[in-house]
Amino acid sequence: MFVHFKQLSISFLRFILDPQSPEYPQISRKQKLVDVGFYYGILAVLGGNILWQVVEILKEQNLFNSLVEIDLGDKVWFHVLSAIIAAPIFEEAISRLFLGYVRYKPYFRWMYYLSSLLFGWVHMFNYDYDQSHYLYIPVITAVQTFIGFLLGYVRIIYGFWYGVILHAIYNSVMILQLYWLGF
Repeated sequence: MFVHFKQLSISFLRFILDPQSPEYPQISRKQKLVDVGFYYGILAVLGGNILWQVVEILKEQNLFNSLVEIDLGDKVWFHVLSAIIAAPIFEEAISRLFLGYVRYKPYFRWMYYLSSLLFGWVHMFNYDYDQSHYLYIPVITAVQTFIGFLLGYVRIIYGFWYGVILHAIYNSVMILQLYWLGF
C-alpha cells in the first residue's frame, strides 16, 4: 500500500517537472477509482493541510492580515452542495477540460502550468482581501494551486471525470474539516 502511494506520488512529481511527455499506463477502471479516490485523495488532503499550515505561520508572523472567508450566510447546505457537486464539475470543465485537447501540442506544458496557477489564484476571491494580501496571493493560494497541479495531472493520466471525482473528494474533506472539526 505504501509502496503504491510512493510510486503514484513520484509519478505526479515527475509529471509536474515534465508534463510534456508523461507515461500513459493502462489502468483498469477499478484501479483508477482506487488511485484517485484513495491515494490521490490522501495526497491532496495531506498536501493541502501542510501548505495551509505555511499560510497560518505567515499570518501569525503578521505578514498579512487574517483571511476572512466571504460570508455565505446560514446556508450550509448550499455551501456543501456547491462545493461538492457544482464546483468540481464547473471548475474542472473551465480549468482543465481543454488540457486533453492540447496534450500533444508543444505548448501543453505551459497550458498545464498556467491552468494550475490560475485555478489557485482565482480562489483568492473566496476571501475578503485587502492590500496586505496582494504580495502574498501566491502563498495564500498555494493550497489551491497545488490542488490545481494534482487535478491537472489526474485529468491527463486518468481522465476528466476522475479529476471531477478527486475534486469532489477533496472539497468534501475540506467541508468536513470546516464545519465539523472547525479547522
